[in-house]
Amino acid sequence: MTCFSVATFNVRGLNDNKKKEDLSIDIDRYKVDVACLQECKIKDGIDEEINGKRLYVFPTVESSYGLGFIINEKWIDNVYRVWKVNERIAAIQITPAIKREERKYKVSQKNCKTKIQLPNIKKSITIINVYAPHSQLTQDHPEQTEALYDKLDETYKNLQKKSDNIIIAGDFNGSVGKRKENENHIGRYSKGQGIEMESF
Repeated sequence: MTCFSVATFNVRGLNDNKKKEDLSIDIDRYKVDVACLQECKIKDGIDEEINGKRLYVFPTVESSYGLGFIINEKWIDNVYRVWKVNERIAAIQITPAIKREERKYKVSQKNCKTKIQLPNIKKSITIINVYAPHSQLTQDHPEQTEALYDKLDETYKNLQKKSDNIIIAGDFNGSVGKRKENENHIGRYSKGQGIEMESF
């Protein structure tokens, strides 16, 4: 088994170089392979190198949104595709041993890291980055949260035929609730209700 480390950072703005440098340092410190980013707040998006790593931030029409990824240098040449589904969902696909001409992209706090035990690192990996509505918005407009989970479910199902390993990460602005007896998909220290996350 091979460990592939995925992190998620709600960066609350990524407009200054100091925050980008700090992000790069955190990637090294926590030995992260790919990190999902939320609330980048960069209208036109960016695609640049930072200390050998690749930083992608998608353009956004919402001032407080903005999804992105930062990729450790050892995986940069294996990035096959990076795309934005909508303002709240984006994805990246990594395929080992990929040829440069086969790539489908153009090169132009809340912290969480998870080590995923992959059965075969030689197969493709897709990471879905999610930024869910906050609790007040969910209370005022529950249809927005429902629409997010519907789109996430659709995205996941579409990718099942195209990727061997799918990882969902991000800022869900919620919790999975307390673990019930015989559950193994929720940790010992979880709390809250988290009906949408748990049912998904």
